[in-house]
Amino acid sequence: MEYDNTNTGASFKNDSKTEDWHADFRGSVNVDGVDYWIDNKWNPPKDGKKGYMRHKFKRKEPRQDAAPAPKPQAAPAVDDLDEDLPW
Repeated sequence: MEYDNTNTGASFKNDSKTEDWHADFRGSVNVDGVDYWIDNKWNPPKDGKKGYMRHKFKRKEPRQDAAPAPKPQAAPAVDDLDEDLPW
């Protein structure tokens, strides 16, 4: 039996964070069969308000380098066609 990942996800500490505005946690989620990247950023308490976790989702797009389109073949040169013509 295959595990169903629909409507699940996970995020992990962002070890490559170099700026304060970068996400604290990154991961991926699946919502109704559609895969998304997720960035989680902790916004600390400010002005007497409670802190909160902000979530940002971006739909995963197919990788452009996964399967490159076949290159079109060059059309035969006009000189090559003349040899096959009966007239």
